[in-house]
Amino acid sequence: MKKFRLKNKIVLFMIGATSVSLLGVGFSTWIVSIDKPIANITASVTMQDFKMETLIVTAHTKVSEITIGPKQATSSTGDLIDITGDATQTHMDVPSTVDVLVDEDFVDNITDKLTISMDVTAGKTQNTTQKRNILKANDTTADPNIVTAISGDLFGRKSGTSYKYLELNMTETAFNKSDFVAYDSVSLQRFKKLQINLSDDNKKLGFNFGDYFKLKDETSASTRGPETFYQHYLNKYKKEYLDETTYEGKVEKREIYLRALDQARTELTALSDIYKGANIKISFKANLIKK
Repeated sequence: MKKFRLKNKIVLFMIGATSVSLLGVGFSTWIVSIDKPIANITASVTMQDFKMETLIVTAHTKVSEITIGPKQATSSTGDLIDITGDATQTHMDVPSTVDVLVDEDFVDNITDKLTISMDVTAGKTQNTTQKRNILKANDTTADPNIVTAISGDLFGRKSGTSYKYLELNMTETAFNKSDFVAYDSVSLQRFKKLQINLSDDNKKLGFNFGDYFKLKDETSASTRGPETFYQHYLNKYKKEYLDETTYEGKVEKREIYLRALDQARTELTALSDIYKGANIKISFKANLIKK
């Protein structure tokens, strides 16, 4: 009897051990072997050349108001329009100083010219047809500084051609790279500065009357104002009218003279309306060449 019980225990133990062994084999089949958990990549790094391309242009002016054209004098001739006046009353010069500040890395990349452009911005009275809010002087479709000659113009202009009321007396200023000096700040010695005084006689900044007031044989109207331009033609038409001896001719010449007077009045009124209270903005830009 004891032997039977012992055998029975041995058999049960063997069965239990077999179960444990099977469970062990079954668990081990879920483990995945990883032979190389990390892969390394090697790459070279190249640093690009570094250059400062800082450029700052600042401008200062000593005037806050520009007078265009002389003050009208009281007529004593009896004509329908009086455009006489003292030309010295016109103040169209703009004494200015322009500073060009640049990093020394870029000094050799600056050309020897500073360009200047003019914009006409909105005045006190808005004209919806001209859209006078910030108009560019080179935009011939909407610029109030540009006017198209009318059909039958009596002042030597070509009908349908665009002309300018005003022009800058200079569009670019030359300077030398050697003119750059160290910036004022001791801690910013890498920056170089160029100062241009546009009050100098050879670099004076201001306005000239444009080709709208240019006499036929002139290259420009820079040395005089509209009053001389109109008076030249009005005197011519008036003389032709007074010198005419025939009745038919006198009627014809009188008609031309009166039309010229009316055209002058209309054009001067338009000029006054456009520039009365308007702002003229002058822009400066230093040219660069990137090597």
